[in-house]
Amino acid sequence: MKSRLISLVAALALVVVPSAGAGTAFFVRGGGWGHGIGMSQWGAYGQALNGRSYDTILAHYYRGTALGEISNVSLGVILASGRSSLTIGSNARFTVTGAGGKTWTLGARDHTFGPDLRLRTVSGRWVTLSSPASFRPGNAKLRLNGSYYRGSFGVASNGTSLSAVNHLSMESYLRGVVARESPASWPLEALKAQAVAARSYAYVSIQGGRYLYPDTRDQVYGGVAAETGATDRAVSDTRRQVVTYNGSVVQAFFFSSSGGRTASIADEWGSSPVPYLVSVKDPWDRYSPYHRWGSFRYTTRGIASHVTVPRGFNDMVVNRNGSGRAASVDLIGSSTRRVTGSSFRSAFNLRSTRFWISVLRLSASHPKTRPCKGAVRLSGFERREKPGLGVQQRLVGGAWQTAASGINPNPDGTFVVCANPTATTFYRPVSSHGAGKTIRVDPS
Repeated sequence: MKSRLISLVAALALVVVPSAGAGTAFFVRGGGWGHGIGMSQWGAYGQALNGRSYDTILAHYYRGTALGEISNVSLGVILASGRSSLTIGSNARFTVTGAGGKTWTLGARDHTFGPDLRLRTVSGRWVTLSSPASFRPGNAKLRLNGSYYRGSFGVASNGTSLSAVNHLSMESYLRGVVARESPASWPLEALKAQAVAARSYAYVSIQGGRYLYPDTRDQVYGGVAAETGATDRAVSDTRRQVVTYNGSVVQAFFFSSSGGRTASIADEWGSSPVPYLVSVKDPWDRYSPYHRWGSFRYTTRGIASHVTVPRGFNDMVVNRNGSGRAASVDLIGSSTRRVTGSSFRSAFNLRSTRFWISVLRLSASHPKTRPCKGAVRLSGFERREKPGLGVQQRLVGGAWQTAASGINPNPDGTFVVCANPTATTFYRPVSSHGAGKTIRVDPS
């Protein structure tokens, strides 16, 4: 057993008193942001910054794939649902057609209506439309609740609320997506990779007539307001291009930051393996501000406020899957409770399941045996993934000072430090992730 002697002055009669917060400290740190499946957007940025082309970027994240083409299909995006009213307008006259097939012309202004679908036409006549109604642009784009969109709107009423769907072409849709998913200031090759991935994802998602959501449930879509010259060029330069595997378009999942390695879909979501959605190394993600995050410090009570822990809880172990992510976390006390990595991530609002947990604990006693016979025995425990273990000490009113450093714990994580304090002294374990809980030794 390895230990380190803290040499102070000759020992007086002392008693050990735990401080008010004594106990175990947990440090949670991680890397990346998002589910980790498919293309890392920050990784694509890093690759483009290093001269890689968009097709090379895509081939790295979607293994065994090639580029193919699709026609400029139409799709629908759900822009509103459960609304008590909607406002649709334009800077030019436009038309609306009810379910019965009759078309009316509306004036170049905003028209607000409720679930009764009652509108005033350009001639001043009030009409009540049957649901669903279709609003089509004239010589200017339509706007919904003040925001402009390409294409047309389909509006449905159930008698008490309204929903609205933006119908437009794939290429027009992507102009409102790419700049919302990747900063327009990024290298063009990264934006082109984003455009192809977004086109591929959307194409697969709309099969069967499903509408897309304008947020992270599918892809973030901002309409005309999102469009920029750089991202429009990325869409245009990759027009109709998609990622394919064995001739079929793939659902090209993407996310923000990998933390250095992407995840396989089987590991992260527990689904059947997909040959092009496997875990790959991603060193280019180092440019991401989320490449590493934390650490966040918790007490046993802090952990217990987020998840149910067993009686006597004082330790945690992360069990990793083949993608190097947290498959599950064991909460250890008088018994062991296991939670999934995704459940733990959700409970603590972590950015990804690529996280690590370090544990620090320190207690004190007066042993009658070696190695600390006649002195104070500081018994510690650390579960760690990086070196840097030590113990600090502080007198009342004083500053923290190093008492022991470079400690190498036993294989089971335990360590011992012997101390000979002459006055009330506080001790705490420290590691590269932070300081553990404090204990106090008082003169008798």
